[in-house]
Amino acid sequence: MNRFALTTLVLLSCVIASCTKERVTPVDSVLRATFAYKPGTYWIYKDSLSGREDSFAVLYNESPMLSRDQYNKKATESSRIFVYYNGILNDSLYCNWFLSENIVHYWYVADGKAPMVYDVLFGYPYTAVDVQYGSVEQPCKIVSYQLADSFAGELMANVAEIDVKGTMDSVGYTIPYNDRFFVTTTAGIVKMSFRHGFVNNVWELQRYNIVRQ
Repeated sequence: MNRFALTTLVLLSCVIASCTKERVTPVDSVLRATFAYKPGTYWIYKDSLSGREDSFAVLYNESPMLSRDQYNKKATESSRIFVYYNGILNDSLYCNWFLSENIVHYWYVADGKAPMVYDVLFGYPYTAVDVQYGSVEQPCKIVSYQLADSFAGELMANVAEIDVKGTMDSVGYTIPYNDRFFVTTTAGIVKMSFRHGFVNNVWELQRYNIVRQ
């Protein structure tokens, strides 16, 4: 085999290998710097309907993992958040805050019920208002955006109001839900409203402590 043919064969092998090699998409560095929360982070919310204060605290971070779709692999990072009712740990209620690519996902599990999984809660940097995330079954979109607004007596930056609609199964029948989140780059979720049939919660941030990387 002459030198030209050998060189061509080597180059062709490299091209084939690069085409078949799986790509791993990392978590966006800006998303991580803004929304990756470490232990020591907590949020204290007041339920405006019941008047009760509940604490959401990051107890630990999950080990980084890879998720796979039909095209490539994505690195994911998550924080496990537990909830305290009036200072008492309620270990039947917890949340996972997932990051992948430039997307935040939210997983809310309460009292042994089927989890509320917001497959895509929002992308960051925020896209234009009314651009839909998520799926047909669970449309999720930013319905308003402000550079700053006041929450918990403090001016917070980059406020996105996010609307999520869908249905969930419960004991043989389907319950519609329409949830609303207010997210800031200062303190994460500063207000969240759960409207699941006849079950309603409206949590508003009172105090917080954020620990980032």
